[in-house]
Amino acid sequence: MLLRHQQLKLIGLAIAILFCYSLSAIFQEKVLRRPYGDKNERFTFAFAFAFVQSAIYATVAKGVIMSHDHPKNETPQRYYCIIGVFYVLGKVTSYISLRYIPYPTQVVGKSAKPIPVMLLGVLIGRKTYTVYKYIFVVIIVIGVALFSFKEKYDKKDGEDPILGIILFSVSLLMDGFLGAFEERMRSVSKPTPLNLMLFMNAWNTLYLTIFLLISNEGVEFFYFCQRNPIVIRDLSIVVVLGICGQFCITSMISNFGALPLSLVTTLRKFVTVLLSVIIFNNVLSIRQWIAATIIFTALFLDGYFSKKGKKKDKQKENVDVEEDKVKNGIANEVFNEKTDDTKL
Repeated sequence: MLLRHQQLKLIGLAIAILFCYSLSAIFQEKVLRRPYGDKNERFTFAFAFAFVQSAIYATVAKGVIMSHDHPKNETPQRYYCIIGVFYVLGKVTSYISLRYIPYPTQVVGKSAKPIPVMLLGVLIGRKTYTVYKYIFVVIIVIGVALFSFKEKYDKKDGEDPILGIILFSVSLLMDGFLGAFEERMRSVSKPTPLNLMLFMNAWNTLYLTIFLLISNEGVEFFYFCQRNPIVIRDLSIVVVLGICGQFCITSMISNFGALPLSLVTTLRKFVTVLLSVIIFNNVLSIRQWIAATIIFTALFLDGYFSKKGKKKDKQKENVDVEEDKVKNGIANEVFNEKTDDTKL
């Protein structure tokens, strides 16, 4: 039973996570879908945006690590190098897909992430899953299919919704490879959240810097910001909220475990869909609301039974659950949540 001050802390962290990621998602959709300036220009600089995020995340992580006695990184750099490739590709394709499909479709579609993660986890990560895990995934697939199917697309869905779905599917595939190689990394070493945040984003920054140098996107992004300085404010809000959200996630896992986080993040997705519908008038049909309810219920139950099963296994092995969770589990949960938030 949690003490009163612990209950207040848990509620505070939950509200902070909901606020940070929901508001960040709103500004992200605003940046990628609204016209800027008198010429109604569109923000099309996904790689530059990803570069800004990765560079700032790496800088913040390095600053926090240097501010106190932090455990030294023992994870081989090759894992960060490989993971960075899939992370960048997944992030960029996810950003670009927002030009062509509504944000609620992307948020709900992200619920299908367990499919490539499980398939590639078995093939590459050599991971095994329980029967109920497969059952929940099938339910999620059915829900996503019901939600995504549309008799026709109107102009609000974007210039080319088929292209948006293809890009989003590529993003999910990258998430699958990301999860599989992350499992490989976990089998070798379990990095702390800050080390993971630092080195993964450092590699991301390197990749994106090379791309911006050989392409013209960096220069075009600079001039776009000069013509439309308000976009700097919007991007800054997205980045700052993302950083705050990550630290709230780390604090929640270290103090209360992964189960409360899984419940909060599931609720966060639903809130994001609701806000997008209200603010951007992304109207959903009754069928889509039913499908979304099915998906979020399956996610909730999957998170509950997954954490419950892990707890029983650890108790049987007489492992100190809390110590193991803080030292070894935080990075993995933060990593999974981070890659889910487009990467929110």
